[in-house]
Amino acid sequence: MRSRRSVVSCLDMVIPVLLTFGCGIGCSGELARVQSCSADRGPPREGLTACDPVDCSLLGFCWKEDGGQCHAATDRDCACSSSCKEIGTCIAHDGYCATSSHTGCKDTKVCKTGGACTPNGHVCVVANDADCRASNLCHEAGACFADAEAQVCVAKSEADCRASSLCATKGKCALPLGPTVCFPGSAEDCTESSECKNLGECIWECDKQRCLCVK
Repeated sequence: MRSRRSVVSCLDMVIPVLLTFGCGIGCSGELARVQSCSADRGPPREGLTACDPVDCSLLGFCWKEDGGQCHAATDRDCACSSSCKEIGTCIAHDGYCATSSHTGCKDTKVCKTGGACTPNGHVCVVANDADCRASNLCHEAGACFADAEAQVCVAKSEADCRASSLCATKGKCALPLGPTVCFPGSAEDCTESSECKNLGECIWECDKQRCLCVK
């Protein structure tokens, strides 16, 4: 495991290179965040002691009072956490890390993978078809439409199912159970899949809506 000194030393070498050659829109803000998070810091106020570094790094739960629970004491605690980049919880709110209309959700992992790109309360949620259609879930699983009530992306178009990665690999090319999730809809869906050719999963099991290998 690397020591803190070696990590800081590495950042000291990388940051000037990025500043010299550039790294695209938004780079300067990310560099500022990296520099801020790598700098030494003490408790934000008296009476607080440091928590487990893992909880601090992952969740922003960096400080606790005597006898109290670990919590996020400052926006910096949240902005430096993994949860900020993963799910957009970048500001401190009542001891937890939350999202806001100011920090947004567009650059988070949950937006890119699952279409949860809209701040709602203190979390990022699925709110419109455009965000679902731009997400990995649409390209990989055909889930290109927003279910506003359930706040998830769902499959509603067989054309989207057939254009998805799971159609090509697993034969999940149709909507035999109605809108929501793509499944194999015929024996041909299974036999045309790459897993049929590579793994022998060519038999369509109609009642369970799947392709399987029968030897």
